Amino acid sequence: MTDIEYLKKYYKGNLNDAIKRLENNEPVQYIVGEVDFYGNIIKVNKNVLIPRFETEELVDYTIKFIKDKFNKTVDDLGLMSIDELKKFRIEVEDLRHEFSLLELAMKLLGNGLYGCCANQYFYFFNAALAGDITGECRQ
Repeated sequence: MTDIEYLKKYYKGNLNDAIKRLENNEPVQYIVGEVDFYGNIIKVNKNVLIPRFETEELVDYTIKFIKDKFNKTVDDLGLMSIDELKKFRIEVEDLRHEFSLLELAMKLLGNGLYGCCANQYFYFFNAALAGDITGECRQ
């Protein structure tokens, strides 16, 4: 779908104004003000990153990875206690030999982007990984 087709389908305001904004290189998602991500409508503006379609693929892969490797759902992770999350994190870290650091980072990022877990869980899973990537310890 072209940007113009997207505007015609989803934009609720004056189409001529929207086209002018598009001509000024404003992303069509900002003009419309929302985007569908993984079946959810997310409000977006210039202060928000636009979710990419590729991220949906990461979410799918992460959900499958967690189910296949740990027999858990992402919802299960969101309901874990901190102690259970610590154990799970160790299990994930033990798998590093199976994956490159980038692949693992993408899987963990997909988990965080899924949004099921609170920010503390996302931080908890990614603190050591962030240290690996940046060379800084954040724990």
